[in-house]
Amino acid sequence: NHVDFNGLFKLGEVMGLLQHHDTITGTSPMINIADALQRMHQVEKIGENLTLVLYQHILTQSSAINLSPPLTFCQLNESYCKPLATMDKFSAIIYNPSSVANQLWLRIPVAEQQTIHLDVDTVKKLSIDAQEIGTINLSPIIQSIPIVDKRNQLQELIVRVNIPPLSFQALPFTTLKQSQKVEAILFSNLSCSIENQNYVITVNAQGSITAIKLKSTNKNIDFNQNFGHYTSSSADGVSHQSSGLYVFRPVGTDPPKQVSIKQFYCSKRKGYEEIIQVYSLYVHQTIRLLDNSPYIEFEWTVGRLHRKYD
Repeated sequence: NHVDFNGLFKLGEVMGLLQHHDTITGTSPMINIADALQRMHQVEKIGENLTLVLYQHILTQSSAINLSPPLTFCQLNESYCKPLATMDKFSAIIYNPSSVANQLWLRIPVAEQQTIHLDVDTVKKLSIDAQEIGTINLSPIIQSIPIVDKRNQLQELIVRVNIPPLSFQALPFTTLKQSQKVEAILFSNLSCSIENQNYVITVNAQGSITAIKLKSTNKNIDFNQNFGHYTSSSADGVSHQSSGLYVFRPVGTDPPKQVSIKQFYCSKRKGYEEIIQVYSLYVHQTIRLLDNSPYIEFEWTVGRLHRKYD
């Protein structure tokens, strides 16, 4: 296969535009959003085909065996990937751009009447350092994220993989057309804590983090969370210009309003523990401690907006 340089230039042009921090803002007018989305749609297939060709050149011959069209792009932070529901086998491409080895926890959406497993034989044959942790039910918060189609992927397969520095991995999976039973996730909405070998994170009865304990020094770090928002102006007597691209005009001069946590959940799963803080129907934050990880993960999910907020 040869690289489509004309497609590459078109893709680079659109990516250069969309990577500008003001291409789509929270206050962008609809005409600007529509233009950006149209440009994205025009180069989507070009990007998919180009990426597939490049991966086939970059990956080792043994890894590329598991990679074939179509190349599918999914928003895994929404725990949804419709094409996986009809595949007999697939590979997840994992990239580590760092100069040091990294550990990744991959979450693969699993549909009803479907079982997905890591292809252990191929993993061993290719000397990939990966381990299947297990399949779990989606949390109520993830299930509440509005998506285009009816959600039929209500479980996740958790896989831990260690990736060498500056490398790609094509992680192979197999599927079966049968459902599987999984252990129910135990959630708590009372003041609680999560921990791993390095940290203990404590939240109060309102769901806010109050302290982070470093186990190595046996010391607590005070921690205070605050989030805020402002309402954008459509136009007023001071200016007829509405808040939008390059112009951020809040209503009034008051500081941003503090946003409270509507509800929260603490959950403990095999391999990791997490706190899910819900701020609205379309905004939530997950604080996660992975097994043996020296880092605390903070993951924000914004959207998709429900029709009632259009």
